[in-house]
Amino acid sequence: MKNVKPIALALVAICLLVVPLAWSQGGNPPASTNAKQSPPAAPIKIGDLAPDFTLVDQNGQSHSLHDYKGKKNVALAFYVFAFGPNCTQQMRNFQQNLTKLEATDTQVLGVSMDSPFANKAFADQNGITF
Repeated sequence: MKNVKPIALALVAICLLVVPLAWSQGGNPPASTNAKQSPPAAPIKIGDLAPDFTLVDQNGQSHSLHDYKGKKNVALAFYVFAFGPNCTQQMRNFQQNLTKLEATDTQVLGVSMDSPFANKAFADQNGITF
C-alpha cells in the first residue's frame, strides 16, 4: 500500500508529459464520393501535442482542452469504469494529491467511458471534486 502514492504521482507525471497542451485543427472531409479520404491519425506518443477535445462532465458541463491553453497545465486521469477497484483507488489518489497539483496550476480532468450519471454517483460516493 505504501507504493500507491508514488504510483499516482508517476501517473500524473506521465500525463503531464503526454498532454502538453497543444492543438491540432482536424476535421472530417465532407461526405462525398469524390472526397479524398484523409489518412488515419498517427498514435499519440510521449511529447506529442495533444489534440483538442470537448467532453461533458457528470454535471452536464462541457470542458474543452483549449479552455485551459495558456492558463493551466492539464493532467488527464483516465479510468475505464466508475466503481472498479483499481479505478476507484486511482481517482482517490488523484483527489488526495489535488491540492499539490493545483499548486502547480494543474487541472485534473477525469476521463471515463461511463455515463455521466454513473460518474456523478462515483464522484459523490468517493469525494472526487475534479
